[in-house]
Amino acid sequence: MSGEERNESEFMISPGTRGTYWYKWVDKITKNNGKADCMGSRTAVGHTADNYVIVHPSGQRFSLCERQDMNSCYAEFFKQAR
Repeated sequence: MSGEERNESEFMISPGTRGTYWYKWVDKITKNNGKADCMGSRTAVGHTADNYVIVHPSGQRFSLCERQDMNSCYAEFFKQAR
């Protein structure tokens, strides 16, 4: 979800090429509602994005990055207690 845009996608995560904790995340849009995202853009069905995740050694969080480079990370995910 971003703005009014609602996408569905399929993704695949596989080991990256650098270090123990890097993984490649390939995300392909399979369905959307055709509305604009928070930047006013629309994402086409079939669009594929290649990103990387790095998992913290604790296994409790990971960062989403454009490259296998901590300076390119733009989101962090945390495991939430139930």
